[in-house]
Amino acid sequence: MTMEWDALLPSDAPPAGDMAAIFELLERPGVLSFAGGLPDTAGFRTAQIAAAGTEVLTRHGPESLQYSPSPGFRWFREFLSERLARRGIPAAPAELVVTAGGSQAFDLVCRAMLRPGDHVLVEAPTFLGALATLRLFPVTVHGVPVDDKGLSADQLADDLRRLRRQGIRPRFLYTIPNFQNPTGCTLTEPRRRELVRLATEWELPVLEDDAYGELGEGAPLPALKALHPAGVVFLGTFSKIFAPGLRLGWLAGPPELAQRVVGIRQSTDQCPSSFAQFLARACDTAGILDGQIEDIRTALRRRRTATLDALARYMPEEARWTRPDGGYYTWVTLPPPLDAGKLLPHVVMQQRVAYVPGAAFYPKPADGHRQLRLSYSLVEVAQIPDGIARLGTAFRSALSAR
Repeated sequence: MTMEWDALLPSDAPPAGDMAAIFELLERPGVLSFAGGLPDTAGFRTAQIAAAGTEVLTRHGPESLQYSPSPGFRWFREFLSERLARRGIPAAPAELVVTAGGSQAFDLVCRAMLRPGDHVLVEAPTFLGALATLRLFPVTVHGVPVDDKGLSADQLADDLRRLRRQGIRPRFLYTIPNFQNPTGCTLTEPRRRELVRLATEWELPVLEDDAYGELGEGAPLPALKALHPAGVVFLGTFSKIFAPGLRLGWLAGPPELAQRVVGIRQSTDQCPSSFAQFLARACDTAGILDGQIEDIRTALRRRRTATLDALARYMPEEARWTRPDGGYYTWVTLPPPLDAGKLLPHVVMQQRVAYVPGAAFYPKPADGHRQLRLSYSLVEVAQIPDGIARLGTAFRSALSAR
């Protein structure tokens, strides 16, 4: 007798989703993938990290292998507080909760804040992992457009007024100000200040996702958390700057929220990894962390330059793309009537190149069909021109066949 698992699962249970599809593309043999937003493992300072790990086990073995306090070790939260302060971001240890990556931080905040029937504002497009999390909650998600200067503050103001007329107060706004996923765009300082003004005026909590904030060029712009400490929940991660396999991130918010999150965590993983906290702290003390961040910046700069040069050379004349100042991504808009989602199977099978169609990043699936995300973080510089050339061949062929 077999178990009928389909009958046991709720009909509204979420499918594997777009994230699973991306990782499936990454694993296909012979496919050059611009799909996954993953760091290049060649950039990990593996030997130095191994030495630091050995020291951790020698000096703190039993404690590093034991359970951690649910919010994370006090000394680790003090370390995070000091590290954030160097970037002008205020976050006391009591306001910090150590998490299993930035995505868990977002999930825990959603669990703490959202109620059935709530409304949430996100960028359009935005991180598809955040959209996947929000689909687990009975809430309505509204997209605020993003352009090459980041989230549109003017449209945000219009949306807040429109929702207020309908008697709706959004629970929060989720935004990625630095080198946004998927567009690669950065929210300009005037828009940051206007967003904070609106958030203050409308008493709108802001969730600031800073996964890529340390991977840019030049002087960083002020964090929203720095401009509006009381109204912004700051989400961070070591996944893009250190090692995603450690599953180490954090959230910084008001103590009331932090306490609620810690309580909710008791029903999930209970606590963050003790060893990951010890290892990250040891690597920071030894200068490994900051050295690796600089290595990653250098590698990403080379890949970004190669990608933008190749796009200019091989894309159809009518195509457009963003020019990021950091991070992992550029965002391509194809000329009509091309549909990036419909073209993807052909591009993968015929050209052996993968990307993520733009529709995956929008709250409304009808949006983004002419757009696609290219991640250059995991592609060797020497391979980028050929990969972009193959994409250009596919898109030009589709245009000529219309």
